[in-house]
Amino acid sequence: MIAADLGSTRGEIAAAKTLVLLALRVDAVFAARLSYLAVPSLWTEIRDEMHARLRALYAASRHPHRDYALTAILATGSDELTTC
Repeated sequence: MIAADLGSTRGEIAAAKTLVLLALRVDAVFAARLSYLAVPSLWTEIRDEMHARLRALYAASRHPHRDYALTAILATGSDELTTC
């Protein structure tokens, strides 16, 4: 997968960040999966944006949005999001 191949250079990390953040606008679960597959240093680059989007989805009053957010949270593989 492209995201898994990116990250050996600073430019590749920037490209992976752009890829994940663009995906986050469209599909949070897909973006979360990309972030999981990418190099660990990418997470520090996208953490704030990912947290904000997933917490906003989880805080939604509609139950399907919460389920979707929970799926994305689990897909990140990050233990930082367990305190939603």
